[in-house]
Amino acid sequence: MIDLRAGPAGRLLRTLRSANERAPIVVKLAVPLFVVLALMGIAGYTLVARPLLLAQLQEAYEDRALGLANAVHAEYAIDPGDRDGLGRFLRQVAVLDATVRRIRVYRVVSGSALVWASSEPADLTSYRPAPHDLVPLVTGATTHEIEMVDGEQVLETIRPLATQGGSDATIGIYSSLEPLERAMDAVTPRILAVLGVGVFLQAAAIFTVLEMVVLRPLRKLHHAALRVAAGDLTVRLGRVDPSPGRDEIAGVAREFDRMVVAVAQKDAEVRMLAVTDGLTGLLNRRAFDAQLGAEIDRAKRLGYALALSLIDLDGFKAVNDSLGHVVGDDALRRVARALTEVVRRTDIVARYGGDEFAVIHAGCDAAAAAAIGARARAAVQQIGIRARDGSLLSASAGIAEHAPTLAAEDLIATADAALYRAKARGGGVEVAVVTPRVG
Repeated sequence: MIDLRAGPAGRLLRTLRSANERAPIVVKLAVPLFVVLALMGIAGYTLVARPLLLAQLQEAYEDRALGLANAVHAEYAIDPGDRDGLGRFLRQVAVLDATVRRIRVYRVVSGSALVWASSEPADLTSYRPAPHDLVPLVTGATTHEIEMVDGEQVLETIRPLATQGGSDATIGIYSSLEPLERAMDAVTPRILAVLGVGVFLQAAAIFTVLEMVVLRPLRKLHHAALRVAAGDLTVRLGRVDPSPGRDEIAGVAREFDRMVVAVAQKDAEVRMLAVTDGLTGLLNRRAFDAQLGAEIDRAKRLGYALALSLIDLDGFKAVNDSLGHVVGDDALRRVARALTEVVRRTDIVARYGGDEFAVIHAGCDAAAAAAIGARARAAVQQIGIRARDGSLLSASAGIAEHAPTLAAEDLIATADAALYRAKARGGGVEVAVVTPRVG
């Protein structure tokens, strides 16, 4: 079995496949389109136009031969028995048309067929009439046939010669078709050139339509896909029309827009989940750390105050252990809502971890933050969640004000120390005293 993948054939196939993969869609459409149109044009000319043109030219040859035959017929009718005079007349007629190779008159005499007269005197003795030379005597119709004579294509026109005594002779006009072939050979390049221009214009017109209907929307779709791949989820190809249509590319564009909208929604959800605590809906620890660093940099740059509150729930373990995790989770959600209601609109609330929350107070000093902490502690107590032993869920808060020399981790550690001092004395709000570091 021959493996086409090996050898020159395989290399050619691989080269064509590689070229097809690298070629833009414009080339993939234009080249086959032009080749198909060119082949159709050549086939149409070869199979239809050229034969029709040849037939029309041949018909002109036939009409001219019939004209000569009519002239001979008139001469023959004057005196059918004058062979010498008829022969001279045939030679004179043959000279008038360069395409005429010879003219013969066939006649049946005493039941035998012979060449009665000819433009070539040697035919009188060297040529014996063939049966088809006398067929018009039987049919009464003129015949036209193409035959090879001495290696040359010749149009043979034979018609009956009628006199008052009836039809006993035929005339054969033998016209060379070489001038016809030369004329066709001369005109063919011009026809093919015109055909090539027509094919080019037709291909250009079709390609213009393809450019408007197919290629331009596909390029737009490709560029949009590249932008989406680069992370731009705002790109749209057009109005998202829910109504179906027969335009497949427009349908792809609509589905592309729907897909990008869906991806953008999912991306927003993922981004939200990345910075949001799933239980309370507040910022998570990761988002809190990033936000605190940004707020500290802004406070340093703009020169305004910044405070941090760490709030820890007192008695949450008793609630969680005695009433279960479902109640404990609900308690955390209710505390989160209560905190967001009592802080300022510009404050940032986050779940720091477990039952501990954090509040970033931008543009706020320690005293103002302590007042917010007191409101937060009161709001938690007003929720009224009690463990089975009757202990009330409450909160403690540690407040630290940012100083220019404190890093984010130092501010957190300071607030955390204040929180544990508050918890150590039974709960409340503790404000840390910050001692700026030197250097």
